[in-house]
Formats: sequence, C-alpha cells, structure tokens
Amino acid sequence: DAAISREPRSSQAGVALLLAHGYVYVRAEARGTGASFGVRSGDMSGVEARDAYDLIAWINQQPWANGRVGMIGGSYEGMSQFLTASTA
Repeated sequence: DAAISREPRSSQAGVALLLAHGYVYVRAEARGTGASFGVRSGDMSGVEARDAYDLIAWINQQPWANGRVGMIGGSYEGMSQFLTASTA
C-alpha cells in the first residue's frame, strides 16, 4: 500500500481496483530518476527501452506472473509505452 500512496489521488482508486481484481501492480522509475540508481540519459532513450524490456523480463520470471503484462499512464508514461513496445 506504500506504492498506492505514491500515486496521485486519482490513480489510487484505479490501482486499488486492479489489486481487488487480482492484478499485480509494479511501478518503476526511469534510470536516474526518483529512487532509482544510474544516470539519466534523456527522454525516450534507447537505455529506457532496454530497461523496460529487462523489467518486463523480470516481471515474467516472478512466481505470481502469468506472462501477460499491461501498462497504463498518460503523458510521459504513455509515450514510454510506445518506447517499450519497440523492444517487442
């Protein structure tokens, strides 16, 4: 529930609804931002694409994963979904 409290109030209800329906919620911050390590290489970089690919691979290795991953968000988060999709 600490993750929920980090979201804007409007997102908290959406996350709570997903959790109530059995979804797992994973929140990641781009390299070099927030609590993450590393150096930020700029918006929409190839590094972010590779990091997203690695994150999804990690998610799929977890015992609670079923191989299906969805992404939500608007603005930068929305654009990062296109960047992530580019890694197939």
